Amino acid sequence: MTTIRSNPAMEELLKDFKNRTFVLPGKLQEILSRGFHVAEEAVFFESEFQEDSLPDFDLIKYAYTDLSGYEFAVNKLHLEDYCEAHYFAVALFFVDEFVKKWKSQFSEDVVAVFSYNNNPEFGENCVFQFHKKRKNEVVIDVHDLKDFLNPILAIDTSFADYGAK
Repeated sequence: MTTIRSNPAMEELLKDFKNRTFVLPGKLQEILSRGFHVAEEAVFFESEFQEDSLPDFDLIKYAYTDLSGYEFAVNKLHLEDYCEAHYFAVALFFVDEFVKKWKSQFSEDVVAVFSYNNNPEFGENCVFQFHKKRKNEVVIDVHDLKDFLNPILAIDTSFADYGAK
């Protein structure tokens, strides 16, 4: 997997990460296999959102700023809930498989974010979120991740270097 953007905390984790082959746990594989659901101009995981219409735009604007913010909030998975071990490695593999699935179904670009936290009291927390990339809508500035305390990795498939070695 090509890391497009990450903060120093994630770079430190990736430096020590030994790339191994993993099979996605069944529930995560099912989420990707079911694909995506398009409601109006928004894209969601089919397994998580089946509505054909969106909430009123005034509500979306008030609560989430814009459609990308709404998508990002709805398209949020705690990956540790879907696997029993190797959370970080499985999460990285999921991110890579997600981008492949997205690119096989859409010509539009996507912004995907994986954040990680290993809390001694609560354990590992691996959160994956995404939204369709839209002009003038920014949920997380993927060019400026250095101020995030927890490790974070962001992929924007519109970057010219996506997939570069």
